[in-house]
Amino acid sequence: MLTNAKYNETLGKDYLFASALAYCPADMIMSRMCNNATEATEAAGMYPIHAIDNTACDDPITYMILQRDSEKEFIISFSGTINTKELLKEVTDGLPINYKYAKDDKPKVFKFFFEHYDLGFRKDLNKKFKS
Repeated sequence: MLTNAKYNETLGKDYLFASALAYCPADMIMSRMCNNATEATEAAGMYPIHAIDNTACDDPITYMILQRDSEKEFIISFSGTINTKELLKEVTDGLPINYKYAKDDKPKVFKFFFEHYDLGFRKDLNKKFKS
């Protein structure tokens, strides 16, 4: 969610780089070993301050928080589906479900993603920002 109204093409590219970085395992993100994605986010002034993943899972998801002081913002990025096998698993696991944190019942997410988001990433995110 973009909270400031200054969106432009440069910011769009920056957020694309942040998304690309989320496809690396958390330990590589934090040790700045994701090569081009690390270079691109750092060139945009975005630096990872936290990352976790569920790499023990068949369909790993990585989540990270980047901080950009110049824009006074935090960027939260998730990896997504990376191959046909993952896509088939996600689709066959069931139809999209309601996103229970939305104000209405319109947003839908895949059950697989939501279970990991709800049980792991969301709790971690809330804990990180409370500290």
